[in-house]
Amino acid sequence: MEAEYKSYSPDTKAILEAFTAGINAYIAEIERPGGRGLPLEFQIAGFRPEPWHSEDCLNRMAAYSMTGNGEFELKHAQLVALVGAEKATSLFDFDPSVKLDPAPGLDYSGLSPAILKDLTGSDSRAPFPPRLLQESNNWTVSGALTQTGKPMLANDPHRVLAEPSLRYVVHLVAPGWNVSVLGNQDYRV
Repeated sequence: MEAEYKSYSPDTKAILEAFTAGINAYIAEIERPGGRGLPLEFQIAGFRPEPWHSEDCLNRMAAYSMTGNGEFELKHAQLVALVGAEKATSLFDFDPSVKLDPAPGLDYSGLSPAILKDLTGSDSRAPFPPRLLQESNNWTVSGALTQTGKPMLANDPHRVLAEPSLRYVVHLVAPGWNVSVLGNQDYRV
């Protein structure tokens, strides 16, 4: 663990020890006699959280979730090296439309699929055929078609589970809705 801590800034361990001490203090507070008790999901599951340690925060797997498009990024970089950024951009159908914008002077010519061979996560992904039809399951229903008269929106954004949830930090809003930002302030949009 010491080698791991050395790969971060010098005050990382102190920051994480203070952070986890705060989490543990909160758990102790809600579990004390007369406290509000653990959240319902812990009660239903029949277990209590273990004390946190600073090492619990050193999980680089959160960054792994951002590598899902590594093969595409590699293909983009290889094509930039081969034909240049402008031509490479024109050969892809980006949605939304973006331009490949490599850092000036960066040489992508040495990149190969071998750089991704050891990229692994804590999960084992099921192999799918390379030409699998990829669709999404987003849908909406007009308020004119619902019993309440309010529209419905559902989506499957393929986001990693995180705390705080992206939906907690960033709200989907429509004109006229009252929203809370992080539960602290109400705004009318």
